[in-house]
Amino acid sequence: MKRCTIPILLIGVLVLPALAFGLTIKSVDFMNLDNKSRLQIGLDGQASYDVTREAGSVILRIENARIPDHLARPFITKEFVTAIEQILPRQEKSDVVFAVSMKQMAPYFVFQDNNLVIMDFDIPAGIAAEAEASRAPVVVSVKTIPISASTPPAQPAITNALPERRVSDAALPAFMQETAISPDLLPTYSGEKITLDFQNADIHNVLRIIADVSGLNIVTSDEVKGTITIRLKNVPWDQALDVVLESKDLGKMAVGNVVRIAPAAKIKAAQDRLLESRKTQEQLEPLTTHVIPVNFAKASDIATTIKGREVGLVSERGSITAEDRTNVLIVKDIKNNSDEIRAMVKKLDKPTPQVLIAARIVQADNDFTKGLGVQWGGAFRNQSDRSHFGLTGVTTGTARNLFDTTAPAGSRPGWSSTVVPSPSLAVNFPTNQAAGFGLSVGRLGGSIFDLDLRLDIGESIGNAEVIARPKIVTMDNKKATIRQGEKYPYVVRDSEGQLSTELKDIELVLEVTPRIAFDGSVNMEISVKRNAIGSITNQLGDPSIASREAQTEVLVKNGETSVIGGIIEDEFRENLSQVPFLGDIPVLGYLFKGKTNTKSKKELLIFITPQILEPVAMQ
Repeated sequence: MKRCTIPILLIGVLVLPALAFGLTIKSVDFMNLDNKSRLQIGLDGQASYDVTREAGSVILRIENARIPDHLARPFITKEFVTAIEQILPRQEKSDVVFAVSMKQMAPYFVFQDNNLVIMDFDIPAGIAAEAEASRAPVVVSVKTIPISASTPPAQPAITNALPERRVSDAALPAFMQETAISPDLLPTYSGEKITLDFQNADIHNVLRIIADVSGLNIVTSDEVKGTITIRLKNVPWDQALDVVLESKDLGKMAVGNVVRIAPAAKIKAAQDRLLESRKTQEQLEPLTTHVIPVNFAKASDIATTIKGREVGLVSERGSITAEDRTNVLIVKDIKNNSDEIRAMVKKLDKPTPQVLIAARIVQADNDFTKGLGVQWGGAFRNQSDRSHFGLTGVTTGTARNLFDTTAPAGSRPGWSSTVVPSPSLAVNFPTNQAAGFGLSVGRLGGSIFDLDLRLDIGESIGNAEVIARPKIVTMDNKKATIRQGEKYPYVVRDSEGQLSTELKDIELVLEVTPRIAFDGSVNMEISVKRNAIGSITNQLGDPSIASREAQTEVLVKNGETSVIGGIIEDEFRENLSQVPFLGDIPVLGYLFKGKTNTKSKKELLIFITPQILEPVAMQ
């Protein structure tokens, strides 16, 4: 009997301490939800509790329970928008007591939800209004609480927000400047800024704070554990979350506003499974056929673009075919892909802008050229003594109008206030320019109607002749060609000595390729070719063909006129009239004859005005 009594007594001594407490406190959390503050206590079973009020405090007593040492510490909540000042849990014999000190007594409600004991306190309107009035930028700061290796992780206390302090790149240590990642390679973070300062804190507590600030629902796997030491000042919460996860080789996967956190390898495996599941679903989903009309673009071009690997809208089972006769796309794919292809076609099938090219081909004398303001070499004229000075230039620039030549007599002439003198002259056609071809390009202000009015005046006084007023509409980035001239019969001799007649083009060819810029201006590539009858003749008496060609590129605003000049033709005529026989007598013959020399200089001017046509007008 004695041998049996001793084991029974030992078992009773070991079992009694465990049976003294029926429940164990597993967690203590405090949070603000809507217009109330919540104290949430987690246990390992259903609890029996009692609530009483003392002076400025509310006492919650949980019977027959124990609280671990790392949870039996003060919870400072004065920085929250709440009526609670602090929460002090403690062990009293076989019960656990939570003493809730109040800033201001407020209504409360206590209830039990499975293994949770919950106390909800209303937030008084006065406290909420005071917090709203003194609200600073949303920054959460956590006080550093050193924890020894043998002590369980402690719940960090909430303290005042730290002031924001910016550090420039120049202030970084040298090793940080050398290893810094370019901002272009980093993701963009937009969350509210928080400040975290932990030392050996449980990673779950850190994630809980980030969840409270972000409003996300965070679910962690069993493999997420350990402590973390971190100090972050005024960083977006989404960046802080990435930093915490990367430090522990963790990953995240979001579905709605629920974020699952697990080791990076498990997250990648889950994402791969999700991708495979989607592929399997696509393989099982039936295919549908749709006909998508294309209005402005070529169906074949859009089909080639959508089939590209970079776009990735067509599944492995799907297909897209262009029907050129009716200009439609035949799409066969699952419904989701077909909808995305239809949306992409709608974005790509836009009317290409068109440009109306209005040209004026004018043959004018030198005086009329000056009157148009094309003599832009820096002209300066004094009306009192009719003196005229000119500068010469060879490059293009930004001058728009002729210098002031209208100063009244007796006053000092000056430069026009509408022109900024520049060493780069827009157009320079000096009066003593030799005959030949020298392309010059400039811009004229005003509308095409103003230009037509001035040309009509020039024609009426005989200084100018408008050869042609062609107009042509072309697509954006498509070449438009304007030809003006005639066919000239040209006699040629073949190898057998036979004579034949060929027609040579004596014409002016103007080619313009417009490109519409994003700001509404028009960039024009201009090519001018002029063929004329030359002064040299061959053995058959046929004249040579003088060909002159030049290319340039100009940028003008919508509706602004670009002028091209420099195609100059000199004409010299000598008329001799005399009395027969008497006019041939040496010396005395001058009394019986008269000689008239006529010299004229004509210049060919080309005015080009682009006008962007709106898509609505084109339809």
